[in-house]
Amino acid sequence: MARTVDPRFAERMRDLLAERAVSYRVLAARTYYAKTYLHALATGAKSPTLEAAARIDDALAADGELVGYINEPAGSDGAAASRDSARLVELLCGGQVVDALDAAALGAHQLSVDYLSSPPDEMLRQATQLRRTAMAVLPRLHGRARAAEETDLLLALGHMSGVLAYAALDLGDAAAAAGHARAAWQCADTIDHHGLRAWVRGTQSLICRFGSGYGKALTYARDGMHYAHDGAAQARLLCGQAQSHANIGDGPAARRELTAAADAHGREHTPADGLFGFSAAKLAYYSGSTLIWLDHRDDAEHAQTESLRAIGLWEVSDPHERSMGDEALARVYLATARLQLHQLEGAVAALAPILDLPEDRKLSWIGKRLARIAEILAAAPYTNDPVARELGERIHAF
Repeated sequence: MARTVDPRFAERMRDLLAERAVSYRVLAARTYYAKTYLHALATGAKSPTLEAAARIDDALAADGELVGYINEPAGSDGAAASRDSARLVELLCGGQVVDALDAAALGAHQLSVDYLSSPPDEMLRQATQLRRTAMAVLPRLHGRARAAEETDLLLALGHMSGVLAYAALDLGDAAAAAGHARAAWQCADTIDHHGLRAWVRGTQSLICRFGSGYGKALTYARDGMHYAHDGAAQARLLCGQAQSHANIGDGPAARRELTAAADAHGREHTPADGLFGFSAAKLAYYSGSTLIWLDHRDDAEHAQTESLRAIGLWEVSDPHERSMGDEALARVYLATARLQLHQLEGAVAALAPILDLPEDRKLSWIGKRLARIAEILAAAPYTNDPVARELGERIHAF
């Protein structure tokens, strides 16, 4: 029996595109099919293969509805061979290499932007799917004639691997994050891309800080400075050094590096979107998250000011620039600073929206930093305070 497609497939695909507010351009980035091919499927001019239906279904979060419109004959080697031939035609004709490259670059960019406002488990799933599809194009780009195309694809693959590193770390898997970061570094190193190298070194430093490996974190951040020829990239790496020094008790070095980071960020730099950018809000966020580890009251006051500044900047920013995970963490840092300043009620207010976060927004970093707040609440002057006790109980239930 030949494969058949229910005519409702095209209509439902169009409905889902409208319901999800997804353009053909974005769908092409998510599925790695050419826009013309996707439009032909949505209008019924072409019939999808089972694989195409599955990838579109996944990209539009249709929960198998679109796949259900495909009646695929089961079992025989002949049917499998026919599917493979149809897939080969799609690769060579329905989606030309140039379309695949464009889709890879667009997909990597879209992932970096979506990451700021999406749960990490969803980003991990999407980035895994997109990178796997992009990797399938790589063997077709060997030779001098395709060197430029290979460079473009490897840059996109490096960015996708960077998204995977962040998603894994936000989910608490530092080992997987380190593996994805190594893959991103290899992409950067292969194409000699200093910008991606600097970003990866900053991310590797972050991964080390997650596991309290502050010496190695410093090494990565310092090495990244060899490749950072952009003010924002330098600021990010300097903030990583400041955080590391703060955690090992070198307050003077941490303060110097925060000052240097602010100076670097004030210099002209090339704007970057999403996860690969380093905004003024991010700079303030890093400052607050560094200063809470220092001992002086002035540091705690400055941490409170910087955390509030980060939150305020994100609250008025465009939605696609608002980093929901970092904004939540900034509130945790704000609460920490307020406890250090003996402002218990202010800390409770700062944590109120964090303790009510849905499960898919409870990043591993939040759990780690809340654990430190619980330690502060268990010590003087909060030991016998009923408000502190209640807050500690809510943190333990988080």
